[in-house]
Amino acid sequence: MTLLLLLSFDLSIFELVNALSLGAGLVLMDNKNSLDAVLFKTRFLAYRCNVWASTPSFAFVFDKTFNRENFSYLTLMILCGEVLPIRLAALLLSHFSDLQLFNTYGPTEATVMVISIQINQDILNTYKQITVGNTDTTCHIDTQNSGIFKNNITGELLISGQSVYIGYLNADNDSFTTNKEGVRYYYATGYMIYQQDGKLFFAGRQDNMIKYN
Repeated sequence: MTLLLLLSFDLSIFELVNALSLGAGLVLMDNKNSLDAVLFKTRFLAYRCNVWASTPSFAFVFDKTFNRENFSYLTLMILCGEVLPIRLAALLLSHFSDLQLFNTYGPTEATVMVISIQINQDILNTYKQITVGNTDTTCHIDTQNSGIFKNNITGELLISGQSVYIGYLNADNDSFTTNKEGVRYYYATGYMIYQQDGKLFFAGRQDNMIKYN
């Protein structure tokens, strides 16, 4: 497995914990290697890395050289933290016929990842944008705060379950709610989501927050 992200970024928890708990090798990438495509590919090949986890925007840096020759050992790719563009997913699947490509979603407040889905050609051919995952018992749509997006009813994504944080330390915790027994139940993500064919799709944010790369 490769550690592609800064340790200060919450997604690094996934790479650290999973690699160590499964007995996998963890290859660290410092800024010098991460920012230089040639050094990055050389180190990736030298250690025979087969698992990649990053944001889609980081993967886009290698879009012209993402092929089996340059990343010959790559078998599993996990993308998180941003919307996955169809262009990038299509490029990856066309260059790696046997690649397991997963799109995942989950905020820091819910311990990084809560839903995921394997992306295949059928999904790319069926939908105009890539789903963040299948509906399940931990993800709920708040229909009381709803709107319309591309002819679909949207609502704020609420996340429940044991992965949800207790709350922020010495800060506003209005995003966290509890059930009548006083147990933490929902985290209000601020993301507007719509459901189609049992899958969840991103429709924007409830507020004006943006991510700037």
